Amino acid sequence: MNESAVPLAGIIIIVSVSFAVGWNHYVISPQYHQSFARSSQTMKLSNNTKYCFHFTWMGGNFNNRTFRNIQNKTCSQYFKDKKTLCINPMVATYTGGEPDTEYILEHHATAATCRVSQEQVCAKYTVYHNGIVSYQTRYCTQINIDLEGAMQTGCIQEKRGNELIQVCACTSEPGPSGICNAGFQSFSFDLTSVLILSTIYLLCVYI
Repeated sequence: MNESAVPLAGIIIIVSVSFAVGWNHYVISPQYHQSFARSSQTMKLSNNTKYCFHFTWMGGNFNNRTFRNIQNKTCSQYFKDKKTLCINPMVATYTGGEPDTEYILEHHATAATCRVSQEQVCAKYTVYHNGIVSYQTRYCTQINIDLEGAMQTGCIQEKRGNELIQVCACTSEPGPSGICNAGFQSFSFDLTSVLILSTIYLLCVYI
């Protein structure tokens, strides 16, 4: 995925409404260094269908010592009145590092993925605080840019105080191995020199 920053006038992100059943309580798994819900048995994904990952990683502040702060909670219960783009399930890792997406596909594929409908792309919405990932949401969506039309690939970013918000889009290929928003690339930002874009407007639906 092309992750170069693209300076654009403004965007609208529409969060598709689909939800994971049975992801209401969370456990940390030292064996796999990842926190997952006790969900129903995973169904096999079709090799003829396009998918995106569909979950919110809670970032490096949540690990084996702090994951209980989100245990048994959904996005709306945890963030409450905060305007945060969070999509269930919430995922925390044992070490606070990025999630193991191969493990997610093997054990929780149906709960943590979404089917890509026509005109949708896979997105990663990442919030950095002082250069460190605060949280990251991956999901199926449509991204429309003012005067430019639909965004299919690439990234845009905006500085808000000590936070940097980055939105990246990509197009998956059919089958679970074709999911394009799987990887996470580390970035090192100089927050004082990042190009400030116009406000990113979000139509957010807690699910």
